[in-house]
Amino acid sequence: MRRFIIFIAFLLVAALVGSFTPLLSQAQDIRINPMPPKVLPQWTKVQGAPGVYYAPNIPTDVFRYQKTYYFFWEGYLYKSKSAKGPWKTVSRPPDVFYKIDPAYFKTVKQEAPPSPGVPAPAPPAAPAPPGSQ
Repeated sequence: MRRFIIFIAFLLVAALVGSFTPLLSQAQDIRINPMPPKVLPQWTKVQGAPGVYYAPNIPTDVFRYQKTYYFFWEGYLYKSKSAKGPWKTVSRPPDVFYKIDPAYFKTVKQEAPPSPGVPAPAPPAAPAPPGSQ
């Protein structure tokens, strides 16, 4: 359920980015090197997203797809020909990015599981049918 909620949140962000294309001109290209010094990314296939790779050994959300690197940072998606940037704002992510499981995103906040011994909140009660009161 938690992964589903994160996935839906990612789709919402992507949909908003696509629907506010004029506002993207206000998003700036960035010069951030998301790679830690002296660390070579260990590119690993993203299951369920053909041709997409991620680097589990780095702390940022950098993906590789068709000789282009994609960097998800603070709600925006950027692309570059180098994993070290510079990064250009992406107005529409490649369709395959919608297939990426949210678990591959390291910087997106995920819901914490309930603590052991603490009961999960009860679902809301169904409304009473009309005339049954």
